[in-house]
Amino acid sequence: MTKWIKRIAIVLLVLIVGLFLAATWILKEAFGPKHKTVTINLDNEDTLICKETYSADMAAVFYDVDFTLQKKNKETVFLGAATFPTEDWEKDIQLYTVNNWHILSAMGHSYSKLLMVNPLLNKQIDTVFSPLELRYDNQWKSTTHDIPSRVYRGTSTIDTLVSDKLQVSYQYRIGEYPPFKFYTQSLHYTIDTTTGDIITTKVLERIENNSNGVGYAN
Repeated sequence: MTKWIKRIAIVLLVLIVGLFLAATWILKEAFGPKHKTVTINLDNEDTLICKETYSADMAAVFYDVDFTLQKKNKETVFLGAATFPTEDWEKDIQLYTVNNWHILSAMGHSYSKLLMVNPLLNKQIDTVFSPLELRYDNQWKSTTHDIPSRVYRGTSTIDTLVSDKLQVSYQYRIGEYPPFKFYTQSLHYTIDTTTGDIITTKVLERIENNSNGVGYAN
């Protein structure tokens, strides 16, 4: 009788340990963190090394990626990091080189950003294009005479990046209290390749979006 009790106790212990390990594995698969390295071969024989960390909570998933450029002479340049909402984040990045600046554009959860590194100047700049920051853009303020709502995050997208010029589209809200006004608007920028500063060169006409998602010029 005692032997059977011992056997049952051992079986129960094994089952409990097995269930615990299985639950731990399931939780890690679902919520992370999980790590992997993605290597992207570039046309000029350089390599973009992307170290990904996956994590999640009950509301969203996150893919945090560190980017390092490995040149064909094996020299490495750390470009910075970005966070993405989907596992196919490779389609949301582009890498350029302009006057000794390595520039990586990335579309994250809501905002686009530029990771810029100039090894000769020993300078690294991480710029997030947040519509909440438009309030500090003197050219935008003098054109719209508005301030974006701080409680509405909005979005941004890099539409084009050619040489040192780029266009960014923003979606933002005006008004802390109803009635709200929602706008889509694009700005043109130039990258000062001497300093790395991003300078506003043109503020395009904004489009007001009504409740049906239809926009009209304002």
